[in-house]
Amino acid sequence: MFLRVLVFIVLGGFIFPVNAQDLAEVDMVNPRQPLENLVTGGQPSEDDLKKFAEEGFGLVINLRRPGEFDDFDEAEVVENLGMKYINIPVRNMRDLTP
Repeated sequence: MFLRVLVFIVLGGFIFPVNAQDLAEVDMVNPRQPLENLVTGGQPSEDDLKKFAEEGFGLVINLRRPGEFDDFDEAEVVENLGMKYINIPVRNMRDLTP
């Protein structure tokens, strides 16, 4: 079984919910779904994160650097929803390496 993953990217501003109908229901910028088990996009709201958890997503990868967003504690919200949270801070394109 594949793990459903939610990635929100500030640099590119993408997000990808489970299906096209769900895209209209999220507050994220530029919702997209490149793969069935992958969602990427701009900053999700707390409600967006709840919707993704309900859809069975299990991992959120945040590419923002510390201090770029402080409206709510994303890690705490994600973990309280039963998903895993990983932060990989990306400053610029040079930080995107294999």
